[in-house]
Amino acid sequence: METEISTEAAYLSTKITLFREIPPVFLTLIYCSYTDTVGRKFGIIVPAIGGLLNSVTYLLVEYYQASLDWLYLGNFFEGISGGHLTLVGSGFAYVYDTIKPGTVSFRFTLYQSVFFL
Repeated sequence: METEISTEAAYLSTKITLFREIPPVFLTLIYCSYTDTVGRKFGIIVPAIGGLLNSVTYLLVEYYQASLDWLYLGNFFEGISGGHLTLVGSGFAYVYDTIKPGTVSFRFTLYQSVFFL
C-alpha cells in the first residue's frame, strides 16, 4: 500500500513538473525578446500572473476537494506564462537597462544572490 501511494505521488509530481518546466524553456526566448519592444514590465508581470493562477488552482482543488488532475492546468498556466525563467531573464534585462555601466558586475551579483536567500 505504501509503495503504491509513493509511486502515485512520484508520478503526479513528475507530470506536474513537466507541465510547469517544459513550456518556459521555449517561451522564455520569445517573451524576453518581446520585452525589448514592449518594455520589461511585461516580462515581470506575466510570470507573476501565471504563478497567481497556479496558486488559485491549488487553492480551489483543496477547497472543493477536486481531482488532482486539475493541478496540471494550474501548472500549465504557470508554464505558458514563462515561469521563473522569464522572470529572471526580464529581471536581468531590467537591471542592465537601469544601472550605470560601471556597476554591472556588482548589481548582477546582488540580483543573483537574492534568488539564493
